[in-house]
Amino acid sequence: MNKLFESIYSDDGVEQMFEANWKQAVGTGLVAASLLTGMPQQAAAKQSVSITQEEKGINIENLLHAFKQVESSGGRDTRTRYEAGIEKQLRRDYAKLHTRTKKAIDTYGYKAMATSYGPYQMIGATAYDMGHTGTLEDLKTESICKEMARKYIIWLMNRAKTTNVKDVISGYNAGIGGIGSNPAYINKVLKHYTDGGS
Repeated sequence: MNKLFESIYSDDGVEQMFEANWKQAVGTGLVAASLLTGMPQQAAAKQSVSITQEEKGINIENLLHAFKQVESSGGRDTRTRYEAGIEKQLRRDYAKLHTRTKKAIDTYGYKAMATSYGPYQMIGATAYDMGHTGTLEDLKTESICKEMARKYIIWLMNRAKTTNVKDVISGYNAGIGGIGSNPAYINKVLKHYTDGGS
């Protein structure tokens, strides 16, 4: 289950650029996460997801398949899972969180936001950091959960700390600061990643 994603949307200009361009970027195969780096819109439009995948050797579809297998036994076990450590982090870092995430905490409470949902076991706070605007209950819907997982994978792929698929897998589970701390989890996901859904 992914740990709390570092809140990076405190810059209003970055958020506006992200919100205005995310759907367009996904629809045309652009690296939407590149918008988060402050890259000018014209330059971002020239960079595709496939370039990032090639550079880091990552197949996003295979990775989504692998996360679903490990996180929820292929979507069969989608029980919510509460993470006390994440609640503690949310309480500690509340003032630094994105406005959207703070509003969701105010609405649903810390415990619900520190819980993972759906077949990709997205932590509530991570989903709102990634741009989710629906309810926590919506995250139990596979298509919505998958979209948030995809956004998080792309965000992880575009961090300097992730140089390969193992780093992205590790970050999905342990957060960007926990990369390398979960070798057993990495190996489980890699097994399904390499089979590519076969």
